Amino acid sequence: MKFEVVDYDGSARSGKLNLNTIEVLTPVFMPVATRGTLKGIPLKDSFVEENFNLILCNSWHLTLKPGVEVIKRLGTLHEFIGWEKLILTDSGGFQVFSLGKNVTYSKDGVSFISPYDSQPVFLSPEQAVRNQLDLGVDVAMMLDVCTTEPSNYERAKIDLQITRDWAIRSFSFYQKTFAQNCNRQTALFGIIQGGIFMDLREQAIEDLSNIPFHGLAVGGLSVGEKKSNTYKVLKSIGKLMPNDKPRYVMGLGLPLDLVSAVLFGFDMFDCVLPTRSARFGRAYVNSEELWINLKSGTFHRDEQPIETNCDCYTCKNYSRAYVSHLLRVDEMVGGILLTIHNLHYYKELMKNLNFAIKGKYFKDFAVSYINSWLQSPKFVSIVGEEEVRKIEELLWS
Repeated sequence: MKFEVVDYDGSARSGKLNLNTIEVLTPVFMPVATRGTLKGIPLKDSFVEENFNLILCNSWHLTLKPGVEVIKRLGTLHEFIGWEKLILTDSGGFQVFSLGKNVTYSKDGVSFISPYDSQPVFLSPEQAVRNQLDLGVDVAMMLDVCTTEPSNYERAKIDLQITRDWAIRSFSFYQKTFAQNCNRQTALFGIIQGGIFMDLREQAIEDLSNIPFHGLAVGGLSVGEKKSNTYKVLKSIGKLMPNDKPRYVMGLGLPLDLVSAVLFGFDMFDCVLPTRSARFGRAYVNSEELWINLKSGTFHRDEQPIETNCDCYTCKNYSRAYVSHLLRVDEMVGGILLTIHNLHYYKELMKNLNFAIKGKYFKDFAVSYINSWLQSPKFVSIVGEEEVRKIEELLWS
C-alpha cells in the first residue's frame, strides 16, 4: 500500500491511497456493506460503482454467516459480492463489544455466543487476520477490545493492554502468513484504544507506532460517550499520530463529526448512519434544517426535490411528496431513494473537503459548516446548550 499526503491546510490533510492498482482520495467516507451489500442498493449499481472506490464489509459477520469456506469457493470476497474495487474489513472487536453479554476476554482471544445460531465461538487475533487474508480483502483490521462507555480508568487500561498484545500478535501472524495470500495484496491496520483517557490513548499511539502497520485507526469512539469527549480525544491524539500513514476514525459518521475530524487531521471514516437513517426517513440537506424527516406527513404535497441544488438520481427525478408517500406506505423503494441521496450527500461533502484543503480555504469552509450545525436549534435541542459550548471551545481554542 502506498499513501502520501498531497496537501495540508492547517492540520487538515488531502491525500492519496493506492492499493491493488486503485487510487482513493482522502478524506474519504466508506459506505458500509456489513454483510456484503449496501442496504437497499446493489454494489453493481452505477451510482455506487461511479462514486466510491472503497467500501467497508465486516469479516466477523461474514465468517459467521455464510462462512469463509463458502466465500472461498467463489474465489475472494470481491468475487462473492461482485465488487471489483477496494474492500476494508472490520475484524469484529466492536461487534463482540456490542453483544453486551456472554462475552469473555482473555490474553488468548475472545469467546462469545454467535447471534446467528447461538453456538459458542472463540476468536483469536491470529484467526481474525487469517479470516481476512482468506477473504482476500484489501485492508484488514486487527482484533481489538472496545472499552465500554461509561468506562473506568482501570478497565480501560486492562482493555488497552490486551489490545496492545493482540496488535503484536496480529502483525507477527500477518508477516508470517501474508506470502500465502495470493489473491490480492492486503494491508493491515492497527487500532488505538484507551477510552476517553488521554494518557492511555497516547500510550496506545506510541505502542502501535512501533509496529509497522500500514495505517492506524482510532476505535472505541461513538460508543456512548458525550460528543465533546469524542472531539477531545480526536483533537488530542490527531497531532500525535504518524504523518506518513492514513488515519482512520472507526464508526464516526455524523456529517458534523466528519468535518471536525478532518479539522483534527484524520483521513478515513465509515458509518451506517447515511444508509440506516435513510430507512427511517431522514434525508441530510445543506440548509439550517440539517436534515428532514420525510416520513412526516408535512411533505405529502411538497413538489420540491429533497434538495433543490442536489444532482443525485433521487433529487433529479422525484419530489419530496413522492418519496414521503413511499416511506409512509412502507414501500422499500422509498428507503432506497433516500439512501442514494444520503450517500451522495456524504460523497459530495468529502469532495468539498478535498477541494477546500487543496484550495487553502478549509478553515473557512469548516467554520461555516460546523457553525451551521452548532447554531441549529434542532442540533442544540438534541445535545444541549452546555455540550454545544464545550464542543465550540474544543474546536476553536
